[in-house]
Order: sequence, then C-alpha cells, then structure tokens
Amino acid sequence: MAKTEDLRSENRSVIREILYADKETTLAKLKEKTGLSHGLIVTALNEMIDSGEICSRKTGSGVGRKTHLYSLNADHMHICGIFVTQKEDSFTFRMMEMDLYGRVCQSMETESDRYAEEPFCAALSQFLENCCNMQIVITASPGMCADGIASNPGRYENDIGTWVRSRWNLPCILENDVNTAAIGFLQDVPDVSHLAFVYQPSAMRFGCGIIIGGRLYNGFSHSAGELRWLPFMDDASKYTAKELLRLQIQSITSVLDPEVIGWYSRAVTPSEAVFPLPMPNAHKPRIIAAEDLERLVIQGIHSIAIDTIIHTLKG
Repeated sequence: MAKTEDLRSENRSVIREILYADKETTLAKLKEKTGLSHGLIVTALNEMIDSGEICSRKTGSGVGRKTHLYSLNADHMHICGIFVTQKEDSFTFRMMEMDLYGRVCQSMETESDRYAEEPFCAALSQFLENCCNMQIVITASPGMCADGIASNPGRYENDIGTWVRSRWNLPCILENDVNTAAIGFLQDVPDVSHLAFVYQPSAMRFGCGIIIGGRLYNGFSHSAGELRWLPFMDDASKYTAKELLRLQIQSITSVLDPEVIGWYSRAVTPSEAVFPLPMPNAHKPRIIAAEDLERLVIQGIHSIAIDTIIHTLKG
C-alpha cells in the first residue's frame, strides 16, 4: 500500500512540475510530456482537483467535444517571502505574502537597529497574524548563508531556519540576497544558462550570484561570489566606484565566461557605466544593467519556493 501511494505521489509531483512551468495544460500534453498512461494521469489530476491544488475548465464552443484545461490554483498555498536589507546602521525586514504565481498579496516593512532573533521574529509574528494558508518561508538575507544560518563575522550569526521551524513549524529556506537576485535575473533571460549578477551596495562593497547550467552555484562552502576577496580589493580606495565595478565584471568574465552579466549599483548609474573589456568580442558577455533589485529578489524568492514545493514538499 505504501509503495502504491509513493508512486501516486510521484505521479502528482511530475504533473505538478509541468503545471508550474506551463501554467495551463491539457491531458494530451501531459501524456506527451510525462509518458504516463491515460489512467494514471486522470487519477493524479482528480486527486489534485479534490485537494484544491489545481483547477480545470472546459474550452471550445459549439456542439463539438470540449477540451479540459488544467491549471494551478494560485491560492492553494501561499509563500512568505522575506527580504532583509542592510543600511549603514539599520536593517529592514520586508515581509511579503505571495501566491503560487508570485503575485504579492500583501506586504509589511519593519526597521530595526539589530539583525537578531527578537526583532526578526517579532516582525514575522506580526505579519503572519494577518496571513492565510502560509506553507513555506523563503528569506533573502545579506551575509553568508548556509544551513539556515545568515552570518557576518563580528556582526551577527542568525539561525533563521531554526527560529522559523521551532516557532511556526514551517519549512524555511535561507539564501543570500544577491544569489536570490541572480535566480530572479535568470527569469529575465530565460534563453541563458550561464550568467552572473553583481550587486554594488556602496562604492567598495560587492556581491555576486553565479548561475551555471541554469542552477545557482554556491561553491563548496557557500562563499562563491565573495568578490571582496579579489586581490585588487586590498587597494580598493585607489579606484572610483565605476573602476571597481569594471574590474569586477572583467574578473568574472575572465574566470566564468558567462553569457550574460547583470549588475545593480547604488554607487554607479547605468548612464555612466561603460565597461571596455580586453578580451576578444567573441568572448565578451552581454552586460545588462538592472533597474529594480527588489523585483529580481521577489522573482528569486518565488522561484526558490516553487522549486522547493516541486522537489521537496511531496504529496
């Protein structure tokens, strides 16, 4: 019995992944993409309709045979997205309730002079009081993020994963803010598999998210993209903000050979950013200035949540 239910759960997971990618599909397309039999697909679809996870509607006019279209129920579960931003002497916690299509239903911002358990959990508790059907928490945070812990040596070490699981019994995924933006940026260039995204929050501070083969690359210790460790950063004060950004982009191009490099800077405007690179044109990436970092982070939070729901939250 357990094995049969495991197979049925696996069938639902396969169909779920297609629905998240295509938004709407038919029985014929599901048979083509999954290789499952008509009966197995119908059983899985009926189970998902009964649970409220998907919806169906008939299409076509006249007296001919109607086609059933299947789509996600965007409100079957909601996502709690948290974007933590750092200023010189304060932190902002932006809480967002998102549906399964990534639409922000409501949001709340709280500012604190500390990035610690008490202000973070107080803000999240207040926000969750007004939310419904929240099933997963995704946090985009500054600092090095691994195993649910966001850390910046000497400043903070926050076990956000444990805080959320112990207080609200919700699965929690923590990712670095620039990595999250890189995942979101990938949605803007869907034809690209290898890219980097550079964030310059101030003249001499940098972070980078790296996508290889369509997936985030963290490195073995979750420190990939720590551009502050490049040799020329030891003498960063000798350069202008624009020169440092060019050196970072040149270094990334030389090492990774990405198809695209996106960047967002609070110290350099797109109108003044020209990046002459020394390599032959055939090896130069397309360089794209992002206009809205928050939009990319929100896209990244949604993408991380959906990937987790598809591959981790079985049912």
